[in-house]
Amino acid sequence: MIWLGLIILAVVFFFLFWNIFVTQGAYFGKRIVRWFYDSGAEVYDQVKQNSLQEEADWLGTPIAERVLAQLGPQAQLLDVAVGTARLPLALFAMPSFIGKTVGLDFSPKMLAEASRNLANYTTRSALVRGEAVPLPFPAATFDAVSSIEALEFMPDPHAALREMVRVLRPGGWLVVTNRIGPMATLMPVRVDSPQAFNAFLTSLGLEEISTGPVKQYWGMDFYALIFARKPS
Repeated sequence: MIWLGLIILAVVFFFLFWNIFVTQGAYFGKRIVRWFYDSGAEVYDQVKQNSLQEEADWLGTPIAERVLAQLGPQAQLLDVAVGTARLPLALFAMPSFIGKTVGLDFSPKMLAEASRNLANYTTRSALVRGEAVPLPFPAATFDAVSSIEALEFMPDPHAALREMVRVLRPGGWLVVTNRIGPMATLMPVRVDSPQAFNAFLTSLGLEEISTGPVKQYWGMDFYALIFARKPS
């Protein structure tokens, strides 16, 4: 009986760990995911513990060198699942970027945190509450579209990518992350292997697909930054 109790406790612990820290409710529908992000909005940045230098190395500098160098400093970027505005803030810290960002998220409390974080950039940033499918923008609206550390939590990651490509202008750049490493195996169906992910981007007609820096959390590889260009 003791062993049975220990096994049950272990199963319950793993289920809670998987549902809270790994999948954030993704397998239980978007309402649960929204609840997770609303509940954790005020401590999100504290949990991530990303310094300004880490954000520059992971997001700001690679995007500036790979994307802005081709699009120009006044590019307009849409960040899907903007969260607390990590990516816009990383770009605004780049001297080479003088453009504007639009951040979209379905969590009102995450948008509230983003609004506070972007208080010094109100003339260069806008925030929209909405979902990734469908995106509430006309086709070919943005020079660049990004989604960072978020695809696997969306109801249909592939449909979300199709929408991002739809609102991307010809010649524009898609910048997204794909989960890799040990934690990727704990999200079957939601996460593609690197090969399958690149193959799907190719099927969308994208070109110049390449892998940028890898982001680690807790000593493990967690995300690869992926670049792809929409043909002109």
